[in-house]
Amino acid sequence: TPWFFLAPNVVVILLFTFVPIAINIYYAFTGGVNLYPSQRPSVGVENFSTLLDCGSYFDPSSCRKDIFWQAIWNTAKYAVFQVSLMVLFSLITALVLNRKIMGRGFWRGAFLMPWLVPSVIVSFLWLWIFNANYGVLNGILRNLGLASSNINWLSNGASAMAAVIIAKTWQTFPWIAVMILAALQT
Repeated sequence: TPWFFLAPNVVVILLFTFVPIAINIYYAFTGGVNLYPSQRPSVGVENFSTLLDCGSYFDPSSCRKDIFWQAIWNTAKYAVFQVSLMVLFSLITALVLNRKIMGRGFWRGAFLMPWLVPSVIVSFLWLWIFNANYGVLNGILRNLGLASSNINWLSNGASAMAAVIIAKTWQTFPWIAVMILAALQT
């Protein structure tokens, strides 16, 4: 009887976890850009030798193909900045919500709002904010006189990293500024 109730979950785990892992391991030993495994030629360990062909692993530009190590470097930068901001905002949020402020129960509930909004909606919202042609951020910067032309936030590597960090931090802690203002009322 327990296996009958566990079977749907086991199937989902196998289908969405272990099957993609097995496909990626197969892709690691094949080349090309085709999606279907039958259309990809076998290259053996050539993909792994490309990863290890670097002058310095701390300088992705010294690699023969720097895509993988550049991705590792970008992930490390993202993790350092994003985790630091989340820890900082978590500390501020905890300090603010421990004070006796007006509507403390409301603010504690509002803190959970990002998890109630689906990620797809949040993604479209940030795409609209950072859009190069008609984005809200470009409009604000032009109206304040801080930018004379549109900035392509999501196509430039440095600004795209900042945009992703800002969007993810907001998704995690959107109400932090409002809570700080509420705390200043007391």
